[in-house]
Amino acid sequence: MQQKKVKQAIGCAVFHELYTGEVEESSTTKRRYYLARTWDEILPNLCVFMMNPSTADEIFLDNTVEFMINYAIHNGYGSLSVVNTSPIIKSSDTTAQDFVYDQANFRYIESACKKADTIILGWGKNGQVWGIPILLQYPLFIELMRANKEKLHVFTYRNNNNLIYPAHPHPQRVDQRFPLSHPLKKVSERRFRELFI
Repeated sequence: MQQKKVKQAIGCAVFHELYTGEVEESSTTKRRYYLARTWDEILPNLCVFMMNPSTADEIFLDNTVEFMINYAIHNGYGSLSVVNTSPIIKSSDTTAQDFVYDQANFRYIESACKKADTIILGWGKNGQVWGIPILLQYPLFIELMRANKEKLHVFTYRNNNNLIYPAHPHPQRVDQRFPLSHPLKKVSERRFRELFI
């Protein structure tokens, strides 16, 4: 049996300063702002901008982060950073109440986008409906997206009742998942306006 080669990586996870990891913890502190893994500092950085975080940290991954690391390695990147439209840790069954105005979250989004060589948008329907309108309350958010427009990509778009949004990178439905070789689509000016304006 051939053993899979494992790349050593340096991890970083930033949670709310009072986060404890308890199941019943308040959404006020149950927040993750940033997650990163680096295995080759010389190669480009890939940032994935999704809807909301899981409990994945610098040591333990979830399925989506694991897929994105493998995708990044397969496509020649040396690091991955993860940010979200909402910092509140929750499973995929989000509601409007799970999206909040959080200055710390915006700062990490800003930092990750500026550092990235490529940014994959993947916040899905709920992120588009509830997360992006909150981020647009920050005067600098649309400027940040515009300044980094050449870096913006998606795996694909989904359309739900004429609402266009970037597909999640690792959907729950197996038949909708992407292979590691899946080419990214650059965000056009028309799509940019549909997503952000």
